Amino acid sequence: MPTAEIPSEWVYPVQATLEELYYGVTQRYRITRHLLNGKTRDLFIDLEILPGFKKGTKIRFAGVGNERVNARPQDVVFVIEEAAHPHFTREGSTLRVMNVELDLIEALTGDGKMLKRIRGLGGEDILVPIPPAVVRPGDMTRVPGAGMPMRRGGKVVGKGDLIVHWTIAFPGKISKIKRDALRAALMMPA
Repeated sequence: MPTAEIPSEWVYPVQATLEELYYGVTQRYRITRHLLNGKTRDLFIDLEILPGFKKGTKIRFAGVGNERVNARPQDVVFVIEEAAHPHFTREGSTLRVMNVELDLIEALTGDGKMLKRIRGLGGEDILVPIPPAVVRPGDMTRVPGAGMPMRRGGKVVGKGDLIVHWTIAFPGKISKIKRDALRAALMMPA
C-alpha cells in the first residue's frame, strides 16, 4: 500500500456493554501490523475500559499500527460504542430503567415510605421509593447517586442519577363486591 494511502490513525470501534462501562473491563485485541519490508507482525493490545467511559471515548495507542514510508507508524485508536441494553438506557451519567411495574394497590397507596426493589446493572438490589401520591403510568422517580460513574480528571468522582419509569399492572378481573367496595372507597357514583 503506498504511504499516501495509509492514514495516520487506524480507528477501530469497540462495542462495550453498559455493565462494562459501569464497572470497567480489560479486553485483549490482536493487531496485525503491515511492515515496510512486506511482512506482517501480530501484537496484542490490552484495552482498559474504565468505569464511566462514554460512547465516543477514544483510547489511543501511539505508533503500534502499520508502518509508513517517511512517517511514524499509525496510531491505533479504539472508539467506544455503547451496546444496547434490554432494560437500561444511558444519557451521560444518568441511567434510565424503563417500565418498572407497580400493582394497582402500590400505585394508589404509596406513602413515600414504601420501597420497590429493582435489579441494578450489576445484579445488585436498589430500593426505589414509591412516590407518596397516586402513581400514573409514565410517572418517574429519580434516585440520586444510583446511575453511571462520572469521570473528571481521569478519576471517578461520583455517580449520576437513576431514573425509574413506572408502569401500572391493572387486574384482569374484579368481582362485583370488590368493585362496589372500591367505588365506595373512592367515593365515586355508581
